[in-house]
Parts: sequence; C-alpha cells; structure tokens
Amino acid sequence: MSARRTSAPQCARFNELSGRGRNWNGACYLLGMLRYVLAPLLGMSLATTASVAFAQDAAPYEYPPYEYQHPDTLDLPEGEESLAREPEPPEPVGERFDFDQRRLAVGAMLGFGTPVGLVGVVAMYTPVTPVSLGVGAGTNDHGLQLSAMATLRPFSWARRNAAHAISLTPAWSTGPWKAFHLDLGMAHDGPEERAQYLRHAVDQAHWLQFDGSYELMTRGGFWLRAGYGAAWMLNPGDAHCEFLQTGDDAPCQGNVKGDEPDSGIITVTIVLGTTLDV
Repeated sequence: MSARRTSAPQCARFNELSGRGRNWNGACYLLGMLRYVLAPLLGMSLATTASVAFAQDAAPYEYPPYEYQHPDTLDLPEGEESLAREPEPPEPVGERFDFDQRRLAVGAMLGFGTPVGLVGVVAMYTPVTPVSLGVGAGTNDHGLQLSAMATLRPFSWARRNAAHAISLTPAWSTGPWKAFHLDLGMAHDGPEERAQYLRHAVDQAHWLQFDGSYELMTRGGFWLRAGYGAAWMLNPGDAHCEFLQTGDDAPCQGNVKGDEPDSGIITVTIVLGTTLDV
C-alpha cells in the first residue's frame, strides 16, 4: 500500500506525458514494486563480484616446508613414546643348517652286527653334505673290531636349526668272530651233551656291510643315526669249528652244518654323538 501511495503522483505525471488519454497506472505501480526487489538483488550481486575479484588478486597461501622428524626425536609426554615408535622389524631368518657346517662328528655306535661290533666309537668327517668318511673301533665278545666306513646322503634336508637325511653307509670291518649260540636250557641236554656243542669261528674275519638309516644333526651339536642293513663275510673259507664251552678246535660235525658258516647276517646300528665345527 505504501508503494501505491508514494507512486501515485509519479504515475499521474507519467500519464500526462504519455498523452492520448491512456492510463498507465498499472504498469507504473508494477515498476514501483520491482525497484524494491531489484535493488537488494543488485547490491548483493555487486558485493559478490567484488569479493571474487579480491580473492583472485590476493597472493596464494604458502604452506610451510615439511620437515620429517624421526619418532625417537619427538618430544612426547611420558607414556606415549611407544605409540610413536615404529614397529620392530621381524628377526631375520637365519642361514639354514647343513651337515657340512659341523664337519667332524664323534659318537658311540652300538647294536648288533655293527662295523665296530657290539659297542664302539666312530669318527666321521664331512667335506661336503652328500659324503662323510670315517673310521671306528670297538669290541664284541671276542676281541677288537676295526672299521672304515662312508656315509652317503642321497636325500638331505637343511633346516634352520637341524639337518635331516636318509643315508646309506657302506663299511668294511675286521676282527675275530665266533658264531652266536643262544642256550636257554630248553633242549633238556645234560652237561655231557652241552660239552659237545660246536660252533664256527674265524680268527680274523673281514666283513662288507651296507646300512640304510635316518640321520639327524642339530646346530647345537647333537648327532643321531639309526638304521639297519646286512653284512657279508668276505673270507668264510677261513672258518674252523671249536667246542662251545672250551674253545678247543674240533672237526665240523654234530650240531654244526658244513665246514663254512652262513656268510650273511642282519645288522642293527644306532649312533649317538656330538659334532664339532672344524
């Protein structure tokens, strides 16, 4: 209503100037109303344009240069240092252990039909993993046994703390031998009959044998070998017969079959020892 009152004199004046008796009051009133709407919009447009122009002319913001600080050098409150530290790297995996890293092995050998008899000592040297060379000495019920042997490892596995292998052990040995006789007293023979028992004997028998075994050697120095095989006497023709109780020579007859003993036997071997890094 205020716009209508303030615009009435102006609209009458406009009608007089336009002539021809036309009435322009409606258009005049509309223009009066539009100025109250357009004026604020024009002001806002000019303000926005000015602010954009100022922003374009202003110098761009420069960030300060980045300087890396290691977590150990940060000045953190007590108790929060662990949050800033980098995680510890995992321990590197050590070198795999193999048989040639502890070349000298010394151990006790025991079993049945071993290269050193019932029990003895062996020493092995390993220049390379697939091969070891060694000697041994031991005893059975009848005297000193000497041996030379080799260990072949066609299959071996090196691990971080131990080496494993499936090994073959050819060996030569020599020493006195007498056929094993087990008398449990179950034959119900009297003393006179037992006195006539005979057995084969060889003063110096020579043997060739082969064992298949599992072998373990640890980084800490433990050595284990366990297996079984077979042995063959190389000189069965040197055998003779003797009385079981007295050991006196006797002709091969009675309970002894033939002049020569059976030349093949089954062997069982266990070695427990230690190794040295030489």
